[in-house]
This record gives sequence, structure tokens and C-alpha cells, in this order.
Amino acid sequence: MDNIHIHFQAEIPAAPDPLPGFGDAAVRVNSRYLTRNGRPWLPVSGELHYSRLPRECWETELDKMKAGGIQIVSTYVFWIHHEEIKGQFRFDGNLNVGEFIDLCRERGLEVALRVGPWAHGECRNGGHPDWIVRECGAGARHNTEPYLTYVRQYYQRLAAHLGNRRLFSIQIENELVDDTEHLRTLAQMARECGLNAPLYTATGWGYDTAGLSDLVLPTYGGYPEQPWNQNTLPSAPNSVFFFTGLRHDALIGNDLLPIQEIQEDRSTPFFTCETGPGVQCTYHRRPVISAADALANEICTLGNGCSWLGLYMYHGGTNPMGQLSTMNENKASGYPNDCPVFSYDFQAPIGECGQLRESYFRLKTVHEFLKDFGEELAPMTPALPDLRPTGLTDMETIRCCLRSDGYRGFVFVNNHHHNHPLPEHRDVTLEIAFADAPLQVPIPVIPSGASFLFPVRMPLTETLTLEYALAQPVSRRGDVLLFEEIDGLPPLFRFSDGTAAAISGEYKIGGVTILVRRREPFRENPGTEIPFAPCGENRWLVSGLPESACTLRIDYYGNTIFVFSQGKMIADQYYYGDAFHVHKPAGVRELEIRLRPLLPEDDIYLECPRREGAGIRQVCILS
Repeated sequence: MDNIHIHFQAEIPAAPDPLPGFGDAAVRVNSRYLTRNGRPWLPVSGELHYSRLPRECWETELDKMKAGGIQIVSTYVFWIHHEEIKGQFRFDGNLNVGEFIDLCRERGLEVALRVGPWAHGECRNGGHPDWIVRECGAGARHNTEPYLTYVRQYYQRLAAHLGNRRLFSIQIENELVDDTEHLRTLAQMARECGLNAPLYTATGWGYDTAGLSDLVLPTYGGYPEQPWNQNTLPSAPNSVFFFTGLRHDALIGNDLLPIQEIQEDRSTPFFTCETGPGVQCTYHRRPVISAADALANEICTLGNGCSWLGLYMYHGGTNPMGQLSTMNENKASGYPNDCPVFSYDFQAPIGECGQLRESYFRLKTVHEFLKDFGEELAPMTPALPDLRPTGLTDMETIRCCLRSDGYRGFVFVNNHHHNHPLPEHRDVTLEIAFADAPLQVPIPVIPSGASFLFPVRMPLTETLTLEYALAQPVSRRGDVLLFEEIDGLPPLFRFSDGTAAAISGEYKIGGVTILVRRREPFRENPGTEIPFAPCGENRWLVSGLPESACTLRIDYYGNTIFVFSQGKMIADQYYYGDAFHVHKPAGVRELEIRLRPLLPEDDIYLECPRREGAGIRQVCILS
């Protein structure tokens, strides 16, 4: 589409209302955003499950998260991991959540603890121990006995283990949509048992938050695809790739919602806990989530007004093996989906073996921006343009949004949609009616597949303003501003003194240095190829492995892969087109790989090319 004119009306936001029931001396919350030490703050949290990661890996993986721009580590506490056998609580090894919190705090990372008692997270029984399922039956997740007594005991033991450790927030329950009174009971019980934090939250999709606004703040989510759908057909277009003003993915437990005008919520801010840069494959649905999917979801969430960006999962994990059963969600335990026994990789920016995906680097640029510019962005409110998509099936109309304070702001653009290629747009003109004066921004091209944000009317000095920059802002260090080029879009800058320039590299103006870097192409670790040999039908042996622990990458095709050590299964994955990464424990010199072939009759939704049969192409050592 060419010669497009888009108009924005930038409104001056009303002052936010205080929320006196939340926060502490350092962190406060109002009806629109958080403040830290009195200054607006837009943090990024990333989900990592301590009990799904070997204890010896915690420090290294937390460092990777911090380097990726994560400021808050979010984690589920799975009750079944800690009390699989009634009365036998465990907080040893990788179940030592207190030590995990200490390691986070050592790195300056806050912790958001999601304590359940029901958590989901594709865990067996949603995290309920089997004995709770047997003894409480349909009374679980309600204000019934003996369920409440058992929950109180669980909360008390968890609180005793944590002691007086500082937490940033506590989420109670998860995805409970029909029992506000039970949520109120759990929130009060958590406090009574000593589970204390400045903020208490609950997932906000599907229930009326008004009855809980004095106790918990709602948090929202959205995923690029829906592997929990019970069919094997392509999914409907997803609202997370649009600027709509909606706070949640309409496909998380709700019917599709129409495009709506921005309706500013005067009661609570827009926080997310499950903005998905990946998804977990189920047996019958295996979507492929790209770095472009992850970036587009994040750009749209921020454009829609998010003021706490929570990513699920940011770091994949591996289910532990229980004493009595496996710990994965499956149909045998009464759930609608089968998930791998071990793998909870989630196609996350950091995979279950610590491998960094392209999405890690694409999102890091946005997280660096939020660290330096979040103070400006957090109080800004979103405005939709006069030209926007007519509905979720509109794949032609340009998608953009403005967040501003009435005088300056940031424009968010998304031209990517999972499994739906969007057209290139040329000769686009944005007309922004600010409170003091209008601004025109000519954009020569918006490439297909691009997702980005850029500043408008950014103050540089007392006398110089950056009117606009068609480049992604990354960081600001004093008088030095770093930007990144947007692939396919010339990095055009215009300043208030009339200067206009296409900047690549370094540019100085008015005592300010502008640096514009090119995005580095993603290169996967090639590893060291090692031999493997057949040892039976659809079986291969990898031998002569080093004594030390390492990660193997197995490039294969088929239906399911299983990895065995000394006859015991230690890893598995449902094939979705990507190579499988597996952690080889120290001391293990030989592994057996077994594949279940993909058969013509297998009714599975695959987004990668379907190749029937089974085979291994390559095995590499990565570390």
C-alpha cells in the first residue's frame, strides 16, 4: 500500500490515581504505572522456574537473564514439587527457592513469586499434588475443607522457608475465572501465613477484578499461538499482533474480541505476566514461534499501554522426575493436552539447556530501551490512529500506535503477524496533533515483517529536540544516544533546528552524539560434530562423550525424540522443526537416542514442513 496518511491526536493524560494499598517505601503503584524511589518505572520480568533447572546452573542462567535486560525474575512455586508425598516437604537442591531468591538479589534482580496453590505451568495437576486431587476432588480451588486447611499448611511451610527475604510481588492462584471469593480468601490467607510482598497480583483474564482491587492487582497475557486448542487446524488471527487497547489475548480462555477504542482504565495499571515470546508444544499442536513473533508481541503489548512487561517463558526448563509419577501435564492425569515428560523448553529466548535464541537478542534491544527510556514511557498513554484495521482478519491496513504525554512520545509500528505475511507500506505520513504544535513524520517504507518503535519530539538539550528518528532507540548515556537501524528502513533523523540527516555510525549535533548501529545477524553456535551409529530400529548410539557435563544438539526429524542414559530416559521432545538440545550430565560417556516416526495417520498440527518417518542428520557438542 502506498501514499498513506495517518492522523494521531495526542492527549495530555489526566493525573494517575494513587493505589494506597500497594507498594512499600521504594516501590509504589498508581492507576497507570509503577514508581521506584519516586520516579516512573517500566520494568521487564522474565519467567524462569528454579525447580525446572539444575541447581548448579542457577547463577549462570540468572546472569544471562540480567544481560538480556530482565530486571525481575518471575517463578512458579509448584506445590507438587515440594510436597509430592503428603507431609514430606522438600526445599533441598533445586527446590531451595530461598537460595534461588538470594542469588537473584545478589545480582540486583527482583523476584516475583507465583505461589499457587494451583499454578498450571503445564505441570501435573496444575501443580496440585496427587494426594490433594484424591482427597479434595471437586472441592479443590474453592473455599471448602479440607482444601483450605491443606493450602494454609502449604503457605505456612513456604513462608517459614522464605523467612524475611524480600519479594517484589506475590501472585496467588492462576487463571481462576469463576470464584472471586476464593481468590479473596487465598490473598488474605497468604498474608496471614507470612507471605509478604509490596505487590499482590492475580491473573486478570476472565474474572471481575473490581471485587479484588483492594487485595490484588490484575496481570494479563498474550501468546503468538495457542497449542492448547483442541483441534489440529490453523488458529484464527490473533489480537496480540494488533494495537487494540485490549489488555489480554482474547484466545486465553475467551472468545475473540473486536477491535476497540482505547479505554483508559482508571483503577489499575496495565501489567502483564504472560506476554509470550514462545509457547510449549503439545502432542497434537506444534507451532513454530520465530524471533519476529516474539518481537511483534512485545512491541504491540507496549504500544497498547503496558507498564510492567512480564515474559513467559523467558528461560525454558526441564521437568523433574517425581518419586511417584512424572511431572508433566498429560491426558492420563485428566488434562486436555499431552506435554513432553521432560522438556519445557517453550521455544523461549533462553532454551532449557541455556542456549540463546535469536529472540533473546531481538528482545534485548527493547529491554535496553526500557531500562533507559522507561521512565519517560511509563506515564505516557496510548492513542490509536484514525486509520487502523477493521478487525482481526484485516491483513492489509497498517498497524501503528502512539504513546505520548501530549507533547512528545513514541510511535509503535508492527508489520508482522504469525503465519500471515503482511504487505510492505510505502510513502507513509504520520500527522501527530500534539498539544502545543503538530508534527509530520514521513516514512518512506515500512518493510513487511518489521516491528519497531521510534521517538517523536525527544528532548536532547534545553535548546535542541529530536523531532523524529526512524531508528530503534536503545540507550542513553549522558550526551550519547544509541540507536539501531531497522532492517529495510533508512535511518532518517530530523532535529528542531531544521537539520535532517540519514545517520549511520556516529553523528554529532548540539553537543550530543548520536550512534546508529546495524543489527548483527544471528549466528547459532555451530558446535563440534560427533559420530553416532544405529543400534536398532529407530535407535542410535552416541558414544565417546567427554566426562564433563555438556550440551548436545541433535538435528533430527520424526514425531518424538527420547534420550536414554544407562537405560533410563532423561530427555524428550515433540518434533516441531527445530533441533533438540539436551543436557548431558557429568560422568555419562554414552547416550542412546530413540525416535518415534511420524506416520501418515498422525493427526498433528505442524507449522514446519511435514516429513514422515524418522532419522538423525547430525549430533554436535556445544559446550
